[in-house]
Amino acid sequence: MPVNAKKRETDERHISMLHTAFCSVIRDALTEPDTIEIMANPDGSVWIEKAGRGVVASDHRLAPSDRERVIRLVASGTGEALCRKSPIVSAELPGGGERFEGLLPPISSAPCFSIRKPAATLFGLDDYVGQGALTPALAASLRAALDERRNILIAGGTSSGKTTFTNALLAESAFANDRILILEDTRELTCTARNVVQLRTHREHVSLQQLVRSTS
Repeated sequence: MPVNAKKRETDERHISMLHTAFCSVIRDALTEPDTIEIMANPDGSVWIEKAGRGVVASDHRLAPSDRERVIRLVASGTGEALCRKSPIVSAELPGGGERFEGLLPPISSAPCFSIRKPAATLFGLDDYVGQGALTPALAASLRAALDERRNILIAGGTSSGKTTFTNALLAESAFANDRILILEDTRELTCTARNVVQLRTHREHVSLQQLVRSTS
C-alpha cells in the first residue's frame, strides 16, 4: 500500500475512534456552526459555548475513563508522549482542525479537556466598526500602525476574541505584498496574504524560541 494511502487510512481510523469516544453531545456540538468551544471539566460536566448565547452546561456527564480515553487518543494521533511527567496534550483534531487541550493528573484533579472550533467566518476591522466594537478613528489608527510596522500587543482572557481580532488585522492590505511568518503553539491564525509561512511548535522537540531563531 502506498505511504500516502496508508497514512490516510490510519487518519480515518483515528478519526473514527475519536468520534466513538466523544459523547453524542460533543459530536453534535462539533457539527453545529454556532459552537465556539466545548469543555469537559474534571467533575465530568460538559459545557458548550455558543455564539450569541455564551457558555451553557449540557445535561450530559462524561466519566473520567471516557475523558482520559479522548485525551490519550488525541495524544497518540499526534505522536506526543503522555504520562505523569508530561500530562498535557495540545494539538489539532484530525479532520476539522479544532484546537484541543487535554490535561491529566497531577496537573488537574481529574482528566479534562477543551475543544475550540476555528472561526466559521473571518471578521475584518470594518466589521468591528459596523458592530460598534471599534470606532472609525481607532480602526484608522490600527491601520496606520500596521503600515508603519509598529508592534501591536493583543491581550485578553479566554474566549475574549484575541484570535478573531488578530485575524482581522492579518486580513489588512498592509500585509498583501510582504512575506508573513506566523509562529504558533497551535495553528489558529489565518492570513490572506499570498506569501505566508505558518510554523508551529512541537512540545519537547521544537520551542517557540527555536522557531524565532530559525526565522530571524
